[in-house]
Amino acid sequence: MAGSAFRRIGEQSIVETGPLRQVRCGLVGVLNRNGHEGIYLDIRQWFHDDEGQWHPTKKGVLVHEENLEALANAVERCRVELEKEDEDGQM
Repeated sequence: MAGSAFRRIGEQSIVETGPLRQVRCGLVGVLNRNGHEGIYLDIRQWFHDDEGQWHPTKKGVLVHEENLEALANAVERCRVELEKEDEDGQM
């Protein structure tokens, strides 16, 4: 969202995906060029640089608050499918 301002809302959840990588998930408020603010779920990959600092990458998604329930339902369906695959000995 070029030209937009972001502000963190609350705490982030962090999942370590490697020694120098993590995925962070949290809410952000986004103020666009027209002065409209929306709340989004930001799921983004971060990396650890040589100086010991964490930085966000471009790899990630912003999900508008209106779509969070649909996203949660989709994730739940995938989780159920994965459990079925595990029970069948697949993968």
